[in-house]
Amino acid sequence: MSRRIFAPILILILMWGVVSLSMGLVSPSKADAQKTDTFKNSLQVFIWSAIHRSFYLAGEDMVIFVKATSDCYLTLIDITPGRSGIVIFPADGQGNGLLSGGEVYRLPHADGPYQWKISGPAGRELIKAFATERPLPLSHHLFRGSELTSFLSDVHKLLSQGRLGNWAESDMWIEIREESGQ
Repeated sequence: MSRRIFAPILILILMWGVVSLSMGLVSPSKADAQKTDTFKNSLQVFIWSAIHRSFYLAGEDMVIFVKATSDCYLTLIDITPGRSGIVIFPADGQGNGLLSGGEVYRLPHADGPYQWKISGPAGRELIKAFATERPLPLSHHLFRGSELTSFLSDVHKLLSQGRLGNWAESDMWIEIREESGQ
């Protein structure tokens, strides 16, 4: 008798979960996040996309969510298919990138002065997240070719030497497609 009751209840629970996710009734969770690739001690950072598909179309606004397990400074770098990189957070007017541990942040902020627009070209882009106890020293925000390689190498040296305290790193890959109709 208990199996007859259990199966329909399980089916109802699974259906509720699918409907809740598809209608946006359930907020993004840690389970939806990209895996933290590297972390030292207790600091971890999770980054995930606001869309529930595997790609963005050129022209769309990009929204991501970030959560760190401890208070930290966040730096996000967008690395394009052409191997240039731009620091997208913190940017001018966004403060120093300080996050409170355990809180989910929407980036860019919904009421902020700008949005992130996907511009292409088509291909795979990497959003690289660095969470550190001390702010990452940035001399500028745009890196091309060998500048990007050198910058990322310098960041990893600082991290491995412990100059930024505890740290975590996470990657989120996004596919960019041409606008529909093209």
